[in-house]
Amino acid sequence: MVVVSLLVVALALFPFVPYRYGLPEAVVWRLSSGALLLALIWLTLRIARDYSAVRAAGIRLGRFIRVLNAGLVFGPMALSVINVLGGSEASAPGNYLVGLLSLLALAGVQFARLIDSLVLAPGGDTEVRVR
Repeated sequence: MVVVSLLVVALALFPFVPYRYGLPEAVVWRLSSGALLLALIWLTLRIARDYSAVRAAGIRLGRFIRVLNAGLVFGPMALSVINVLGGSEASAPGNYLVGLLSLLALAGVQFARLIDSLVLAPGGDTEVRVR
């Protein structure tokens, strides 16, 4: 969750670097989308590794969570590929923003799962007490 959030911050600031060096706007968005694509590929590999570890521990993940995570990663990955290959220049900033927002949503899903696992831990107290 923290890694994904820091990744979003870094990727949100990334377009300013090539822009600062005077590159054309189309190149800025292609480079930025390339960085986002690399981050998404790395994140996909990391999620697959984590799912393997979870399965090895005997924990079953719900289908909804698996489909949601896949959608939040593969959708922006497709948009990034379109940007990198030089798709529509007019929609490149929007596609990039959708990718960043999807990563933020993925971090939110991870946070919700963390809170859920803490509150409903097996063998633990399932009540939340407020004083």
